[in-house]
Amino acid sequence: VEDMPEEKNKEEDKNELLKNFTAEDAIKIENSDYGLLEVDHAGARSRWFFVKIRGDNMTFISELKDTSPEVAGRMDEDGTIHLEFNDINNNKTTYISKDGGRTFEKIK
Repeated sequence: VEDMPEEKNKEEDKNELLKNFTAEDAIKIENSDYGLLEVDHAGARSRWFFVKIRGDNMTFISELKDTSPEVAGRMDEDGTIHLEFNDINNNKTTYISKDGGRTFEKIK
């Protein structure tokens, strides 16, 4: 029996997908070494990865649930990450993460 957790396989697949992009493709998060990377899009929906950027390398941290095509982010002085998504109708949705981007909580 192979002892390879499925979750680890998924993460490796996502890091493999990152190899198709450069760090310059990511939207940088202010005051941090994190970024948002659009890894796929269809019509008005986008697939976003939250990544850590070190030089030219990116590491997968989490996949965001929101599929809006526009996003901006920042990190405040206590390390909380704030993301704001805008959909094609200019509806805004805001998320925060207090665990380095591993999970995001919708706040409005």
